[in-house]
Amino acid sequence: MSSDFLVNFGIGGNYRKWSGPGWSQDSDRDDFTWMLGHSASLQFAFAPPASDLTLTLRVMPVKGSTVEQSLFLYLNGRFVGFLTGSAVSDFSFPIPSGFFSSQAEKLNTLTFVAPNAIVPAKVGKSADQRCLSFGFLHLAIHE
Repeated sequence: MSSDFLVNFGIGGNYRKWSGPGWSQDSDRDDFTWMLGHSASLQFAFAPPASDLTLTLRVMPVKGSTVEQSLFLYLNGRFVGFLTGSAVSDFSFPIPSGFFSSQAEKLNTLTFVAPNAIVPAKVGKSADQRCLSFGFLHLAIHE
C-alpha cells in the first residue's frame, strides 16, 4: 500500500472495501454515508510507517440534534482524537507511527465511537428510525 490511505464515502465512494460494522450501506447519499449506532470501524492493511502520520476527515453531525454530537477516534485501540460538531467540518489529528500494526500483513482497525448518537424520530427531527450521529464524507491518512 502507498503511504496514503484515502477513503471517500457516499454512493460512489470506496469505503465499502474497508468498512466493518456500523455503516449505513443501504442508504448512501451522493457524498456521504451515515455512521449507524454508537460505533463504526474501518479495517485496512498499511505498512508500518517510518514516521508519524496525520488523519484528516470531513464529517457532519445529524441535523437538528438537540444534543451536541461528539466522536472519539481510536487506531488499534489507542486514542487518536476527539471532536464535536454542529456543521460540516474538517478535522486533523496526528497519529504516532507506533499506533499502526508492526506487521504489514495484519489489519489496522480505525474505530469511531459516538456516545450521543440519536434516533431523529424520537426527538421529533424527522421520521428516520435509525440511530445516527455523523455522516462521513472523506477520510485520509497521510504524511
